[in-house]
Amino acid sequence: MAQPFSNQPQVKVRKAIIIFLKSASQPIVIYSSNPQKDYEELKNAMKTPNVVVEKEASGPIKNYCMVSNNILGVILQDEQYT
Repeated sequence: MAQPFSNQPQVKVRKAIIIFLKSASQPIVIYSSNPQKDYEELKNAMKTPNVVVEKEASGPIKNYCMVSNNILGVILQDEQYT
């Protein structure tokens, strides 16, 4: 019986929060230790005007701060990496 080829790297999945801002042409990608919680907080902040959102992240962007009025949209995305 043939065995599957096992030298392929293990693919891991991490979640990224992608934030679309009014003043930025490119979205901001945030990695955090608890992305689901941060995603929900950002969604709730979008509903309330003039709320300052300040968080710590674990990716290339270590801290971010924005006013809720400038957030156009937030999505939670799965990313594969090795």
